Amino acid sequence: MHLLAASSRNAGLAAEVGAGFTFAHFINASGNGKEAVEEYRKAFQPSALANESYVSVAVFVIIGKTVEEAEDMAAAFDLWFLSSQSPKRAAYYLPTPEKTQKTEYTLNEQAEIKKNRQKAIIGDPKMVKQGIE
Repeated sequence: MHLLAASSRNAGLAAEVGAGFTFAHFINASGNGKEAVEEYRKAFQPSALANESYVSVAVFVIIGKTVEEAEDMAAAFDLWFLSSQSPKRAAYYLPTPEKTQKTEYTLNEQAEIKKNRQKAIIGDPKMVKQGIE
């Protein structure tokens, strides 16, 4: 059993009950994940759920062979993410590159895309590896 959490406060709860801890980077990219993991590991108490601490990270990753390819896929992510949070847009499961190229965004949507991009690691393999580390 794991506790999915986006802060160190809930990392402490996972440690206290002896559960695994999954840091929700995709929810709170600025949530001090490293500190939350350290706190969890220091405070972990073995239990019927687990004998030792176990950490994972849940993150949006968009990786392409090139940065340009990753950015094309990220444009589809942008539209999907906006659609999933807005009653004004139809929820596209997998927007096509053609659909994303034809989509026009309001200033508010552009700001939301910029904010959402902070929750994802986007790039070529080297960039994504660095972002995860």
